[in-house]
Amino acid sequence: MRSGQDLSTLFGKVIRIDVGGRCGDRPYCAPESNPFTDAQGARSEIWSSGLRNPWKFSFDPANGSLWIADVGRGSHEEINHVLAGAGGRSFGWSCREGPEVFDASRCDPDADHVDPVLSYRTPIDGCAVIGGRVYRGQRHSELAGAPTWRTTTAREPCGVCDPPRTGRATAPPRSERCRLR
Repeated sequence: MRSGQDLSTLFGKVIRIDVGGRCGDRPYCAPESNPFTDAQGARSEIWSSGLRNPWKFSFDPANGSLWIADVGRGSHEEINHVLAGAGGRSFGWSCREGPEVFDASRCDPDADHVDPVLSYRTPIDGCAVIGGRVYRGQRHSELAGAPTWRTTTAREPCGVCDPPRTGRATAPPRSERCRLR
């Protein structure tokens, strides 16, 4: 469970590799611009760390930012956001789960963890977050640029957060979720 902060393992990370060549015995290379390329003991493939179970992610084609659906251990689900070119961020697992401290003994007081743009309590609000995309369609212009996501029980998008315009993340009341088509 401590692997999210351990830069010597790829577990709990987003990795960035170039499959266009070979580096040593690996069938890929880590780009020199990766944030941990020169860090002693760190895997050079790591782009971001501190994730528990990044189930799915997607890139916003308009600006290249990365949206990550991170399944929690049991109390919180997260939607995390990484701006294009902003590697090296830690999302806090296994010190934190969502906005709360998960295990204080795993927290580094000098760490600068990035808060999720949205976190919801699993037992209260629903099931595991499994992914989504930034809405770039025409039908719902009020959602342009907003990420949507799904849960394990949803047949339709189950929420919208609005950091591109307001900097805040919101989840519709449970009764209004999954009504967008």
